[in-house]
Amino acid sequence: MIKIDKSNQIPEILTGNKASDAQSAIDNMIQQGRQPVSGDFDNTIYNGRGVKTQLLQDQNNKCAYCEITLAGDYGAVEHYRPKTGWRENDIDTLHTPGYYWLAYEWTNLLCSCDKCNGPARKGNLFPLRNPATRDIAHQNISQEVPLIINPALEDPGQFLRFNQYMAVPVISNGIESDKGKETINTFDLNGQIPTNTTPARTDLLNERKNKWFEAKVLYDAYIKLGMNKNDAIDSVKAIYAQPAKQFSGMFVNQDRWF
Repeated sequence: MIKIDKSNQIPEILTGNKASDAQSAIDNMIQQGRQPVSGDFDNTIYNGRGVKTQLLQDQNNKCAYCEITLAGDYGAVEHYRPKTGWRENDIDTLHTPGYYWLAYEWTNLLCSCDKCNGPARKGNLFPLRNPATRDIAHQNISQEVPLIINPALEDPGQFLRFNQYMAVPVISNGIESDKGKETINTFDLNGQIPTNTTPARTDLLNERKNKWFEAKVLYDAYIKLGMNKNDAIDSVKAIYAQPAKQFSGMFVNQDRWF
């Protein structure tokens, strides 16, 4: 996971009458005591090509969470704060409504792979450090501290780092970052947590591991050419830590080099 430099230019479809009318329709449902379901939201707005195209450009065609490459039409626009309902943890029931007023809000949209955003992983999961601060009734998120990193709004390196190809929570004063730990577990970034419906993401771990050893081959070549260790690492980082590179976060936020 790496910090995303998200565009401040909001796609036109999110600011026009169509989005405004769609949001008004949802607001009216809430006022009437009805709970909107997924089909009540207009996915041609938040999942429109202009929105997805901009997100993919901002994210260098990578999943916002696991950094897997999103080739072609693979991947979908996802709501960081879930729109229809939310769960505090894996065994929690679905609470409704969700963050319905953010359904067409640019700052709440990311592009992710289907494995990260599938029902077996993030889905409607949205845990808070203090669940009592959740105030959907007043559309107030100002007191929330989410436990899932939003890479468009915060630097993931503050909460998780890498021990070679394994993601680890940042430790401060002997305490693991709860946000780093929850993010690693939610998306199974280390390929170790199967669910009731899906296996552990060993494919993700293997791809990241292969990228790590590919970089190590280059590092070893630099060492053989007479470079000192620090210069060799800097040369590797100059290539693999570029934002457009797959798994660049592993090289940006690395704690244990070769």
